[in-house]
Amino acid sequence: MSLSDLVDIALDIEPKCLSARKNSRQRQYVVPRQMLCYFASQMGYNEEKIAKEIMRDRCTVGHSKKTVEDALTYNNIEYRKVYKEFIKRMKKYPNGDYLEHLD
Repeated sequence: MSLSDLVDIALDIEPKCLSARKNSRQRQYVVPRQMLCYFASQMGYNEEKIAKEIMRDRCTVGHSKKTVEDALTYNNIEYRKVYKEFIKRMKKYPNGDYLEHLD
């Protein structure tokens, strides 16, 4: 799955997650963007490439990845909901069947 596919999924979930003000901290925008960074890094994309794609800096990508990992570890309901939505949408892409173990 390409990085642009992940961006499309994030934009489907929340259309303003990438175009919101750069320093926006509203959860509805931040969580899908953080989840995008998390999945992209899990798929092997480096932080610089992800940052360039979402128009943020590399530190934001690293922080997003860590935040999602912590939220999923502690079973945060809001993050878990967006996580499941990402997985559901990712399965619709070609070769998405390899995600079956993530349910």
